[in-house]
Amino acid sequence: MFVTRNAPTLAFGIAITLLAAACGGDKGTGPGKLADPAATAAKIATLDDAFDTPSFASFAFAAHSVPVAPTSIHALHAAFAAAAFPAPDSRRLFETLRQSLPARGASGAAAILPPEVLGKTLEWNSTTGVYEATARAGAPANGVRFILYSLGTNGQPVIPLQEIGYVDFKDESAAGTDKLHITVVVGATTFVDYTIAFSFGTTSFSYSLAGFVSDGTRRLDLSITTAGNDATSSVDIRFDLNAENAHIRLTETFVTLSASSFRITADIRIQLGSEVIATSGTSTITVSGTSYSVTGSYTVTVNGQDYATITQSGDGTVVVYRSAGGGDLTADEIAALTAVFSEVTNLIIRMDDLLLPVF
Repeated sequence: MFVTRNAPTLAFGIAITLLAAACGGDKGTGPGKLADPAATAAKIATLDDAFDTPSFASFAFAAHSVPVAPTSIHALHAAFAAAAFPAPDSRRLFETLRQSLPARGASGAAAILPPEVLGKTLEWNSTTGVYEATARAGAPANGVRFILYSLGTNGQPVIPLQEIGYVDFKDESAAGTDKLHITVVVGATTFVDYTIAFSFGTTSFSYSLAGFVSDGTRRLDLSITTAGNDATSSVDIRFDLNAENAHIRLTETFVTLSASSFRITADIRIQLGSEVIATSGTSTITVSGTSYSVTGSYTVTVNGQDYATITQSGDGTVVVYRSAGGGDLTADEIAALTAVFSEVTNLIIRMDDLLLPVF
């Protein structure tokens, strides 16, 4: 048994984040065993390479300028935050979300993009330092097009401007569902293609993001789906690099227990070729003023065999590791398992980049 302390992170993917912190101590090992711990961690670290391209950087730069209707920003952002980390007083938060909904027209759909920008192409004005609407043709009738440029080391378009492609933001909302479709095209290659959809009823809400990011060679398919009400919510996150048989899935359920506490049940499955690492368990969080306490218990397996157990107490950073079968992990195994869960956390955080248009 070993006790350690690490800085807490209560945010989206709270369970996996706590587990990433948990994997930093000395633990016992069971029958399960990582075939090559360092290789496993290194493999996961490459899964988000598709985000590290000039085309994605240019898209992220342009996404900050998307003229999404403010009310839609608030509703989508608040809903995502609620699903990611529901407050113990989620009934009050749910009501706040309901009241923040954008106004809907006769079709029942909210306007994500203001009508004055529909069909417009925006180009970077290097004098004013902003994107501006032009008479250039090609933009979708139900959306807006941003021309993409090569960026310099300062994160700004280089001068003279070097056009590399475009990104389209299309409002595909329908009755009861707000939907934004985003595509990044450079030359004849689509590097990014995904949708963000959101719907909100009188007693529940749902949110989803689905599509892919590519570096031109490797394609990472990804999705987030969430659903909830004033008492419970759930999230399902998937990453699939099918060509390399690499898959990550995280499912979490959040249940309000009282006005000051809630429970998270989490399952994490990481498959890299023939190796499968799985973690499952629960954490109960109780909030008192600005502080909180956490009690949690998780089991880690490798290829279906018990590997370790993890328990949490205190503020969630007091973690006790117990052997699943006796003995200690090697330093390499400890470092690798820490890296595995940390990289999964990083991969989830990269999803935030895809939410820039509505945040």
